[in-house]
Amino acid sequence: MDNIKPQTDTIDWIYKDRTDFTIIALTGATGSGCTELADLMCEDTFNKFKEKIREPENIINSNNEKAIEIFKRKYSICYNFTKENYYPFKIIKYKNVLLYYLLEYIIVEEKVNNKTSIINRIIELLTDKFCKSKKEEMIHTKPITQTFQILTLKDSLMTN
Repeated sequence: MDNIKPQTDTIDWIYKDRTDFTIIALTGATGSGCTELADLMCEDTFNKFKEKIREPENIINSNNEKAIEIFKRKYSICYNFTKENYYPFKIIKYKNVLLYYLLEYIIVEEKVNNKTSIINRIIELLTDKFCKSKKEEMIHTKPITQTFQILTLKDSLMTN
């Protein structure tokens, strides 16, 4: 009984790591600028980051003076906060996370440990879920097969 913490301590302990990181998900249509923004947020220093954005004083006025002044004020607040608290982000692409879970499932849950069998199982899982016909299967699995063939060839060249 002595080891049991009060509920508030337990909750604080569970959430303590949440203050050490921030996750931002960027989504948008092709060409909307999500990748550009993500790359910008990964700059090593604020000075590199700053080179690619506008300084607050360089925001141009338009015919709606009041709206621009409000925007400038908000922009200045964000800019100054970022200037004092800048920390580069790391990009984690969703497809890498999905591939990780797919590999973990195949290797750990299905106990597949041979590279060729893993590749075949990935292709099998993807075609079972996403292909409706043999023609579609050939279209979708060809790039996957080619990619894994290249990786396998690269590995064999490195070991020789």
